[in-house]
Amino acid sequence: MHKVPNEINVPERGRVLIVGRDPGEQEVAYRRDDYLEKDYPHGRPFVGPAGAELDRVLSFIGLRRQDVNIANLVGYRPRDNKFKAHDPRAVEEGIAELSSLLDFLRPSLTIALGNESSYTLVPDWPTAGRGVFGAKGIGERRGYFWTGVHGGTVLTAFHPAAVIREQVPGKYLLEVDFGRARKWLAGRLPHELPPPLKMLDEAGVQKLLRSSLVAWDVETKWDMTSLAMSGYCGDDLQPYISMYPGNFQYYGRRILEAPVAKVGHNGPFDLTIMKKLHDLDVVNYTDDTMHMWWALEPDLAGKEDVSEAGEDGGSSKRTRKALAFLTTIYDFNIPYWKYYPKPDDPDHDAKLATVNQFDTWVTRMLASCMLPEIQTAGVEGQYRLRMGLIPFTNRVHLRGLKIDDGLRAERREILDSRGEVLSQQAVSVAMKYITEHQIEFFREMKRCSCCGGGKVQAQHCWRCGGLPEAPEGKGGYLALHQRIHEAHGGIYSVLGPSGVPVTTQLPVEFKKCTVKLLQSLLPICKQCNGLGKVAHYDFNPLSPQQVKHLLYDELGVPKSYQQGGKDTVDESALKKVLLWCLA
Repeated sequence: MHKVPNEINVPERGRVLIVGRDPGEQEVAYRRDDYLEKDYPHGRPFVGPAGAELDRVLSFIGLRRQDVNIANLVGYRPRDNKFKAHDPRAVEEGIAELSSLLDFLRPSLTIALGNESSYTLVPDWPTAGRGVFGAKGIGERRGYFWTGVHGGTVLTAFHPAAVIREQVPGKYLLEVDFGRARKWLAGRLPHELPPPLKMLDEAGVQKLLRSSLVAWDVETKWDMTSLAMSGYCGDDLQPYISMYPGNFQYYGRRILEAPVAKVGHNGPFDLTIMKKLHDLDVVNYTDDTMHMWWALEPDLAGKEDVSEAGEDGGSSKRTRKALAFLTTIYDFNIPYWKYYPKPDDPDHDAKLATVNQFDTWVTRMLASCMLPEIQTAGVEGQYRLRMGLIPFTNRVHLRGLKIDDGLRAERREILDSRGEVLSQQAVSVAMKYITEHQIEFFREMKRCSCCGGGKVQAQHCWRCGGLPEAPEGKGGYLALHQRIHEAHGGIYSVLGPSGVPVTTQLPVEFKKCTVKLLQSLLPICKQCNGLGKVAHYDFNPLSPQQVKHLLYDELGVPKSYQQGGKDTVDESALKKVLLWCLA
């Protein structure tokens, strides 16, 4: 197994170190030296498409490849590109070598690409089990600067290979993170922390009421039966906490019922909680940073979050809109803070208050950045329209929708009926094409239902020989013996050793016939032609894999087309084209 060495371009302290996962396909491939007429391994990491992407985003730091050092966590390529397929000893060896490299180089900044390198370099990185083999969480934690296990600063980012697989929003976020690295190296992204948290009192209430905009966030108990605390942050960026029930009923409630403008992140949830659990109508909720992001970047914020596409692939776009994510898009260098305590944690309230402290402080700073940006981008109308819908959608959510069960059942039956008809049409059209072209992808060889599939039975089929049932012993052939004598005078033909039919006289007396002779009277199975198996074709219109294979691989339908400058696939339209073409 070929080991790909690290690429140490500047073997001196204080440089930037890039750490990937393990070699890609191109990195372990061999290159041809025409002069020496020999093949040599590339001998360095990141030489394939992921390497080209890395070279591209390095320009966002203002550096070239030869200005940085590049390493992989493991120097060997795993089977099927699955990190879990690595020999644990190879991973341990790689971690030890990386630790020695860090001690030698003492980089000014280490950029960890992907979960595995982040787990190795950042303390307490999350895992689903088996340590580094189950490392996860890069989607939520990318873009942050951490104090690494070696004492230096680590920036976590998506791996370029993952970005190539899912360019939205991967490519954008990789550019953002490398741009953050450039600002950090230039000293323009200093570490920030919120002011110490204060318990809300009368003086705090008066300051908040004089603010032009108050950030607000709530934390509930684990069972969602009651409010735990409510946090606030005004124009002076001083976070306040109001614990439920005592302090909140006397101070916190006054802020929410006052006409001062309020901003939150995913505020509809908080508004619903306050009304549902405490019958409190929050007054003048004017802004929401999540909705601001929707207005500014609808393509990035329009879908639910899904896990990062990694070794196993994935077709959905990763879209992000969480508060911790937005913090990394703007020029903040805030430590990651989303560590929610467990219910039995003895410091539960203090830790939850810290989360709330950061939430309100970050929300208020983001609002100051995003509201002017919305006006500059000319999307104020879209944003205000969405904000105007919040009271109505919340009321619908709380009240529920009246459902006519009878009408719903009737229409569902109609839809099911239509679906069944369309499914049958799709199967009929697809099967016509599949069977005519005998497409192997949809073919399954099944045991012949006529002869039963055995080797001897396929060569001597009792059904094709006209027997009422499978013969059991010599007596089962008596009817066949009689029929041959009555119809053909006892003359019959069998295949000889060379495959040429040989005519033979069947003995008149049944007792003189052997079982082997009688069995040879039965013909080859006509249904399977003596093979014992028949090709069976099947098509499931509800299987995305089968539909895509038929459309793209067999029919050659284009996988994408340009719409609005973006690659778009409309499979429903393509299915209609298929039905039209094959009807």
